[in-house]
Amino acid sequence: MLYLAGMTAVTFAALAGAYWLVLKSIRKKTKVKLALVIAGFLISASPVLFALYDEAVTVYVDANIGLGLAFMTTWALTLISALAGAVLRGRKRE
Repeated sequence: MLYLAGMTAVTFAALAGAYWLVLKSIRKKTKVKLALVIAGFLISASPVLFALYDEAVTVYVDANIGLGLAFMTTWALTLISALAGAVLRGRKRE
């Protein structure tokens, strides 16, 4: 269980860092853009949050494939948002 908590903390830290990069690379910051970035973060984090809730409530006899798929989905979304933030950051400097 401690391994799962550590992996969850690292996943959320990476996801928050990726969305922080996206937020910092936006040229004209408005409340709507801030709300969209926060909504994107929550939507990206929702697969892991739901899988962790399901893991806590349901007792599985064998491996929980859904938990692994939720983490992989969140990692993919983290990578996509980090790449988007890097591209936006590069365009902001031009």
